[in-house]
Amino acid sequence: AGPAVERDPTLWIASAWNDNGYHGVVERKDALLRTDYFPGLGWLLLRSIWDEIKGRWPRGHWDWF
Repeated sequence: AGPAVERDPTLWIASAWNDNGYHGVVERKDALLRTDYFPGLGWLLLRSIWDEIKGRWPRGHWDWF
């Protein structure tokens, strides 16, 4: 997922988390799906994005940011 974030400026973060990512539900393990919903508990973003938002990062309820 990291290389996709580096290549595509329309991706803000990437996550390998999927609530439904278990055997029998996932057909393509190589698919990249887009969402505007909470990306899960494990995600990454570029340092340039972090540098832009870190001053506004909330101490609590960061997952609502």
